[in-house]
Amino acid sequence: MQVPHIYRITLVTTAVLLSVLSLSAQTITDSIPQEENSEKIQVENADRSIRLKEDQMQQLLGNVRLAHDSIYMFCDSAWITDNRIEALGEIIIIQDDTINVFSDSLYYNGDNKIAKLYRNVVMKNGKKDLFSKELIYDLNSKVATFSDTSTLISNTMTLSSLRGKYDVQSKMAYFYDEVSIIDGDLRLKTDSLRYDTDVDRAYFLGPTYITQDSKQIYCTDGFYDIEEGRAHFAGDAMILDGDTKTSSDYIYYSEKDGTLTLESNAEISDSTSITRGDKIIIYEETEDIQIIGNGYYADDEQTIAGKDILYNKSTKNLKLNGRSTILSAQAELEGDTINFDNLTSTGIAYGNVIYTDTVNSRFIYTDYMTYNDSTEYYKATVGDLRPLLIQTIDEDSIYVSADTLLSYTDTTSVKVLEAVGDVRIYKSDLQAVCDSLYYSDRDSIFYLYRRPISWSDTTQILGDTLSIKLENDKVSEIIAHGNALIVSQEAPDYYNQIKGKLIHSYLDSNELRRMEVTGNAESIYLIKDDDEAYIGANKTLCSRMTFLFSKEELDNILFLTQPNNTMVPMKDAQQSDLFLESFIWHDDVRPKDIIGLRYSTVRRQDAKPQVDKDEVDTFSESVNNVLKQESKKSEKSDKFAKKSKGDK
Repeated sequence: MQVPHIYRITLVTTAVLLSVLSLSAQTITDSIPQEENSEKIQVENADRSIRLKEDQMQQLLGNVRLAHDSIYMFCDSAWITDNRIEALGEIIIIQDDTINVFSDSLYYNGDNKIAKLYRNVVMKNGKKDLFSKELIYDLNSKVATFSDTSTLISNTMTLSSLRGKYDVQSKMAYFYDEVSIIDGDLRLKTDSLRYDTDVDRAYFLGPTYITQDSKQIYCTDGFYDIEEGRAHFAGDAMILDGDTKTSSDYIYYSEKDGTLTLESNAEISDSTSITRGDKIIIYEETEDIQIIGNGYYADDEQTIAGKDILYNKSTKNLKLNGRSTILSAQAELEGDTINFDNLTSTGIAYGNVIYTDTVNSRFIYTDYMTYNDSTEYYKATVGDLRPLLIQTIDEDSIYVSADTLLSYTDTTSVKVLEAVGDVRIYKSDLQAVCDSLYYSDRDSIFYLYRRPISWSDTTQILGDTLSIKLENDKVSEIIAHGNALIVSQEAPDYYNQIKGKLIHSYLDSNELRRMEVTGNAESIYLIKDDDEAYIGANKTLCSRMTFLFSKEELDNILFLTQPNNTMVPMKDAQQSDLFLESFIWHDDVRPKDIIGLRYSTVRRQDAKPQVDKDEVDTFSESVNNVLKQESKKSEKSDKFAKKSKGDK
């Protein structure tokens, strides 16, 4: 029965060690002439020796043990000629007590210390075993060369190739042609590979293909650290996993840390998304993806760009550090820091935040913003500067600032804007202030509540509530509800004034065309002569009046009930003849420019117009009241228009 090769090695090794410890009783060293030259091969043991004098050949049979400097050789039989050995059977070479070589046959040149081993060759160095059909081993340089299929085994790893060499001193092995590594579920194929047996590290020297689980890896340079589970892929490095493609100039993997790191031109893409950055780190356990430097992420719903992006693939939570932008189909959010919690669909942005409603050309600038992605809810609050909204209107822009700005989509999918706390509005031809504001895309009306005041050129409008309606991005109507007062400055200390319970102004192309005053209407108009000198004050009391304008000048006044007119010459005019009882001029709180909108100020208390004591001063109820008034107004508008036309 033939003994398996691995057991044969063990048995032979045991025999060799025993023979080293003590000489066998069959030792015939006394009968074998010994060479005095240490460079010559020394015969230390053989069961039988035959010398053929004619060709100086010596034949050794049975338990042959030879020595050459620090090299020991064992075999079943050997022929020695001119410091050369041909040996057969159970060949063993031992060098430096650490290198063992086994084979079935051997040719050894003692002059250059080169051993050629054939059949079932095994080279053992520590825990590394190199198997080959043929092996040439230079015992001087300690370099083994093989030109037939060879296999290196180290712990769980098996490495094979058609040819290569192994430098025992540097512990570096080179493998060429059809190189493969198998280690657990890892499979590697390449044409050239360098292997450091000291640290169990494989270096890639050309196009390399690796498969592990569902992953396919390609590179032309780098290394794979077998024991520590580390890898470095370079040279067109790429990882395919299903429909996900990962590429970078350099890819690093650490099994210990559970991280995959991409450096330089890093990119991850699949069928629905793409991720780019200077550096990308993927954390396997937490499923976090960190993008460092020029971060970019885009999918079907949004595009994200920032200096440092942290995204969790499982929870879809998002953290952006450094100047960053989130762009969706309808909005864009930019800030120094942005955090998003996908579970609640809420996020926080702070530091020079800019929110853009790309559909409605609406912008919000703020220091701090909270938002809800699912409801498109955005809330901007005061920080070092007050929030500022910019709405594009009629090739112009309207600017709204407040302590708090809200933008959201209501349950009927209509965009809504709210502003609360020291609201200020600025437009090139319109300015306003109030304490709260409501705007809906449903009717395109700005509702101003709590001490509202608006200005246009030299005209000031007050009321308990003001409504400013837009049509085709132009101001088409301005309505003052409750304690309405319109004051137009003609000159310093000279004012035209109109008051009533409700004043409804109609504009065309931003020019005032008609003004309807309802309920206890009063007016004071200053009369001028042909030389534009003021000659008197005309005070009129009427329950309802309509003012008609042409080219921004008063053209006619219609009185829908019997008026009470009083004309007083300027020289006889008293304070009560020149000013209505509720007159007040608020030029000191009028927004003068865009820059001042974002700085906090304290509004004067005397800017508050008179209100009914029983008025319910709440934001929500004010909105409801105005909407009810607007619905009733539509029923009366046709009758009022017909009567105005008939009186004219």
